[in-house]
Amino acid sequence: MSHQQSFSSEAQWIWAQNVPRTEHCFVCFRRRFSIDRLPQHAIIRIAADREYTLSINGRTLARGSLSTTLFKRFDEVDISTALQEGENLVAVLVYAEANRFHLTQGPAARGLLCEIICDDKIVAVSNVTWKAQFRSAWLFPVSHFDDTTYAEFFDARKESASWDDPSSAEDEWPSASACFPEIHGLWGAPIPHSRYYPWINLLRNEISQLATRQVSPVAVHRGEVRQTRQASAADTAVRMSLEEFLPLQKTKIEDQEDGSILLVNSDPRESWREFDGVRNVSLVCDFGRILNGRLAFSVNGAGSSRIDIGYGTSLEGGRVVPYRSQRTPQADHYILREGAQQWQTYQWRQFRYVQLTFRDLDKPLSLSDLSVEETFHDFEYEGEFSSDHHLLDQSVEMCRRALFVSVLDRSMDNASRERRQYLGDCSAVVPAILHLHGGAPFLVKYFRQFSEAQHQTGLYPYSQPGMEKDEASLFDHALTFPIQLRNYLLHSGNLSLATELWEGLLRFWRLIDSCRRDDGLMEWPPYAVWFDWADIDRGNDLFLLNGLTCLAIESIVGIGQMISASSSVMAEMEAAAKALRIHLSEKWFDPDQGVIADRILPDGLSRAAGENTNSLAILGGFAKPDQVPQIMERLASGKMACCSPGWWGMPAAFIRANRTDLALEWLSQRVGPLLAAGRETWPETWCLYGENTRGVWRCRDSRAEAQAAGLGPLLAAYSEIAGLRPLEAGMKVILFAPRPGPLRQFRMRTPSPAGWIEAEYRAERGTPIYRLTLPSGISAVVRLPLELDASDFQCSQGALAGQFAVDEWGVKIVKFRVEGEGDFVFRGKV
Repeated sequence: MSHQQSFSSEAQWIWAQNVPRTEHCFVCFRRRFSIDRLPQHAIIRIAADREYTLSINGRTLARGSLSTTLFKRFDEVDISTALQEGENLVAVLVYAEANRFHLTQGPAARGLLCEIICDDKIVAVSNVTWKAQFRSAWLFPVSHFDDTTYAEFFDARKESASWDDPSSAEDEWPSASACFPEIHGLWGAPIPHSRYYPWINLLRNEISQLATRQVSPVAVHRGEVRQTRQASAADTAVRMSLEEFLPLQKTKIEDQEDGSILLVNSDPRESWREFDGVRNVSLVCDFGRILNGRLAFSVNGAGSSRIDIGYGTSLEGGRVVPYRSQRTPQADHYILREGAQQWQTYQWRQFRYVQLTFRDLDKPLSLSDLSVEETFHDFEYEGEFSSDHHLLDQSVEMCRRALFVSVLDRSMDNASRERRQYLGDCSAVVPAILHLHGGAPFLVKYFRQFSEAQHQTGLYPYSQPGMEKDEASLFDHALTFPIQLRNYLLHSGNLSLATELWEGLLRFWRLIDSCRRDDGLMEWPPYAVWFDWADIDRGNDLFLLNGLTCLAIESIVGIGQMISASSSVMAEMEAAAKALRIHLSEKWFDPDQGVIADRILPDGLSRAAGENTNSLAILGGFAKPDQVPQIMERLASGKMACCSPGWWGMPAAFIRANRTDLALEWLSQRVGPLLAAGRETWPETWCLYGENTRGVWRCRDSRAEAQAAGLGPLLAAYSEIAGLRPLEAGMKVILFAPRPGPLRQFRMRTPSPAGWIEAEYRAERGTPIYRLTLPSGISAVVRLPLELDASDFQCSQGALAGQFAVDEWGVKIVKFRVEGEGDFVFRGKV
């Protein structure tokens, strides 16, 4: 691969000696090195399995992102500002896990690899001269926290000093051991220490370190709980969830002059006549919004005092209920050593509320510096959209906030339960990022990671990092890979990535081709077909499967055209897509119902017709113009099998068919209740209203409050209401086809490789006025609907004359072609 890198031959993958073979563990590595003078430039290249935290001279500088073992990402971190003349300490805390969560492609592996380079000279490398110590303060076994992390049950009595404290000595620690022997035991061949199975590919991380900022609680509610059971590493979340949050009665909280608070539990010698249970001080902290972060605090108290830490995105009865489900028992636990100490969780958690309950306090405990180190992906650009429709703007903002907390080192279906990166519905993060943040390096990593895990059959995995097992993959999820890749290339113009991934796309085409029948339609593939959230009639001759396959093939063709790929293969795919498109336009429409049927049965069309099916028919251009009004009428009636409010296709389909009014009404019906319930991020709506994947409604306690799949309103606002879409790679030519409908105004701003593109609309006394602002090097095809009282449009560039035309839905429009840097204003002639 073009981004393959090499470490020096001296660097070794190392691990600690005598580490228990637990499901997960923490190991600290330390090495001291000296420099005569401060370098002008100093970096460390570092990788670990599974994750790491890097400290230089006691200062945390970097954290490792998640990547698979066979394609291990390493980070290159500037450490210049942390170095000092003379002796320096590099300390690395590595977290390893035994592949339980299917996040490391290849076998379970544990190791650290790094090298420090000052002014182009290697001054230290990972090898057996390093000290390495298993950190027993993290107790095990413990319950898992979510699908990809464990709860942290930390016993500070086993941690006399911080792992990165330069003043503490590591002389008595055991030396690190090499992960590989010098010579292969059977063949006698030398073994390269920095790159050997399972770390076959060492790849420079495409993204920079995540950004952080300190966040203090906006409110802290004081109370107490009646303790229900003893501490256990397996059921902290259960214990907290059983305890009612009560007003202070038998416990005390006293504010101190230094800003700390003093906590006192109920008297352990309370009279038996008054005793009604052990009472523990409890604090419910509200951080004001859902965020991802690491909780930190300072305490001073008796050894063996305990703190239960429960997390939640909402409150029930004024308290956090951390046990949401068997999959999400979201609580950590801290045991004090004697005296003053500080602690921060190793893993980030997603929450808005944290409840801390203080137990076994033999003497008053002092608490201070309670905060969260929020972690987030700091994109370079931030697009904007606003209108005169409050609900639309709120819906777009919900999507933006959900995206913000669902994208870190990877995109996640949700960060409160799964934390995995998906294709399928969750690939909606791709166009959302493109609209808001442009062709960010994050998306390069996204596509590469799915390509790296492509199965031998040609199928892309549905989750990566995540579920890489071939038998667990989903065919429909894989179909979104070329669709979103083409979308990315049109926005970014990154044709080198297209060339890099082309062979994988051809392998996928061959798999698709093997599933085509003689008539050109798709037979049921040899993998599961999911179509998450879709209440549809599933089976052979499924419209959604054939429609998505057609779009996937057309996308591969479009990518091939961008890089001038082989004409013979291109001709095969073009013919296949054309045949599918003809079938899709002719065979599934039911004139009696005025809908696209979910599938074709042996004796005719299925009577089932879902919103997912019909919205894709419109967005994919499969429905004929004379069919669209009937489909719109049925969609508006609410009589179709409904999709989730999170389905990206519904609002976009309404607007594409020139029914922006219906899209706004749909938002009122489907999104209005979410906003009325006080939600500020897009929640996992298929669980909010019940899951109807198989037509059976049920609740789900582990429902996420922020999910990256539910981004439909944001996508519709940019690409359909503002009507901005790229036509050529790198957005060299764009389409500006706004559909404001009943809106009186909107403003949009989105990044392109050449600079910002802005669009604006306002209606002044029956006159529509549009403004399009282009950077240098971009031209636009402008298609303006003849709405309100306008019979024509006049461009501010007086020499430009519009051409009357009719769009694909039979709507009269005026077309312009504009190019050059600056503002283009189009005023309706009344």
